Amino acid sequence: MKNILIVEDDKALAEGIVLVLQQDGFVFRCCHSAKEARKMLETESFDLVLLDINLPDGSGLDICRRLRKEGRNDPVIF
Repeated sequence: MKNILIVEDDKALAEGIVLVLQQDGFVFRCCHSAKEARKMLETESFDLVLLDINLPDGSGLDICRRLRKEGRNDPVIF
């Protein structure tokens, strides 16, 4: 199974993404803020990270920069 992290502050949009893709056997974790995403990324690895650029407490771009600075190669889609 593929583990996917969704970082999206619009909860309805995040649920819609999960609803469409869960049929293909993916496992999802959802975060609704940059802080939640950073915390989750400290303890888990993902096969794909779906990032919203504009989050209420930061930017998805900053999260991606941090991943790359730490040497992580998690695939990212904005």
